[in-house]
Amino acid sequence: MIRQFIEAVKKYGCALGPRSLRRIGFEKTESYREYGAGFFGTKAAKIRSHQGAQLFFHRLIGCAAHHCQNQSAPGCRNCFVARNGSVSGGGRRSASVVFQAFFLTCGICTLSCSAAGQTRPVHTATTAQTAKESRVTTQDELATIYAVVDQVDPFWNDDGRQLFDEAAMRALANMGNPELALLQVATSGNTSLRRRFGAVEALFQGQWTQFRHDPLMASAVAHVMAAAIADDGIHNRWGLPGHFVGRTGKHLLSLPHGIITALSPLLDNNKLLEIVGSETATTQTVSKYRVADLAAYLLSIHLNLPWVDSPKTMDRDRQIAELKKNLAKKVD
Repeated sequence: MIRQFIEAVKKYGCALGPRSLRRIGFEKTESYREYGAGFFGTKAAKIRSHQGAQLFFHRLIGCAAHHCQNQSAPGCRNCFVARNGSVSGGGRRSASVVFQAFFLTCGICTLSCSAAGQTRPVHTATTAQTAKESRVTTQDELATIYAVVDQVDPFWNDDGRQLFDEAAMRALANMGNPELALLQVATSGNTSLRRRFGAVEALFQGQWTQFRHDPLMASAVAHVMAAAIADDGIHNRWGLPGHFVGRTGKHLLSLPHGIITALSPLLDNNKLLEIVGSETATTQTVSKYRVADLAAYLLSIHLNLPWVDSPKTMDRDRQIAELKKNLAKKVD
């Protein structure tokens, strides 16, 4: 675990100096409290799979990269984990100890980067984006999101239309940064899947989709959507295997990262799809498409692989088995 972390710092940690770390570790200790929990003091297997830890370090490294490119900036203002939640005294001591260790590691790393002449990573956020995203999501904004999401059933989209009416979308748009606030709900480990998926639907309906440029954020949203496929009450919005891709299925396929790892576990899910509508429902009655078939169909489109529709489950199972072999060679 330590070796992997040091290698990551050696690769990305140029100029990970005191000012950036002070901003994240001391002035904004809630970043460690909220997203670093589960990383320190846990087993390596849990660390690798802990989404919060991955997001924490991804943003920490991104903060340092931004500091490298803009030395005049008063601390990194583009760090997602450094602008959420409220500071409380309980996390300061642990955060201080953690970041003292970072100082030592990154000091060595800075020397090695300078000696090797490595190129510093480029931060893609503009100054306007940085200023816009430096704010904290307030409790009132979270309450607004919960009120909007809770007024509908995200798992019952029988007409295939957008979930939220104009008034609900105006309420979200009036928040200072609706995308940031919705992402906080969508990726929260303490929120129900129903609310997280509702937040994802709102992100796409409002076209607040700059998060797609962030690999970890795109992957996190893809996993929420994959989980929603398995729990959905009506699947028309995702598509009908071999026939069409629905509205939400297209949103999922628009994500540049995370689709393979999100959908792959569904290839073994034999739950029958719930399809409504006269012709589509008849097709479903005959073919008995499953969640596994839908996942395989979407993955085939994503990977530009052929998918031959068949009403026979046995034929589709053979295609899924072949797809699994191909997935072993793919990188998400």
